Amino acid sequence: MAIEDMVDIALETGAVDNRDDPPQSGARVEGDGPTHTGDSTPLVSSMQTVGGGMVAFEFSSEGVIGDDMVLDDDRWRWRHTVSYWVCVCYILGSMLFVAGSAFWYKHYVHESRERALVVYPFLLGSILFTLGGYLGMFQAINLGRRGTSKLWEWSPEKDGFLGYWFYFVGALVFNVSCIEPLELFADWPDWLKREMAWGAAEVGSLCFIAGAFVERRRLADGIRRRRAGCTPPTSSGR
Repeated sequence: MAIEDMVDIALETGAVDNRDDPPQSGARVEGDGPTHTGDSTPLVSSMQTVGGGMVAFEFSSEGVIGDDMVLDDDRWRWRHTVSYWVCVCYILGSMLFVAGSAFWYKHYVHESRERALVVYPFLLGSILFTLGGYLGMFQAINLGRRGTSKLWEWSPEKDGFLGYWFYFVGALVFNVSCIEPLELFADWPDWLKREMAWGAAEVGSLCFIAGAFVERRRLADGIRRRRAGCTPPTSSGR
């Protein structure tokens, strides 16, 4: 008997044996109504299966799950992965900056090799930081929003918006510093290239410092509120 046939028989036997097993105590029983455990204790007030059988919920500020809080496929797959991609952008950007800095210590005879090992990693890392800053703003803008997500809206009252705004502006300015070594600007005046390289880097660094200061103050306020037993404001600023 072939191995494949033996595996198929084993799987079929297991499926038949498990089909008639009674539910274990505490196991989840699915139905049209509220979700219950085996001891009839309700878990949630509503549920909905989305892409691949996932059950996605969005809790209100009181921790209550209502019918309008159940996420559809698009909102689950996009809104709940924005923070993940923000982290990916910053981690990859940081790795490229480290690589570019390491190769910067070596003197290169050919400019093309220096561009490949130093200039391009810095430029790509700066672009990733810019994308991460924008995605952070996008997440803050649409946090708690119902309906269509907005690509842009000035929302300084939203939690985390100002910090990401400073990071985004700083990364945009830093892009100017990263494109200065490109061959496209080789014929530009030296004083202008110097300002592009170092002036833009200084402005971008100040924006990063400002973003870190805003985030530090926001986190400190949150810690003080929790210690005082105060309820933090909602994402809409109320």
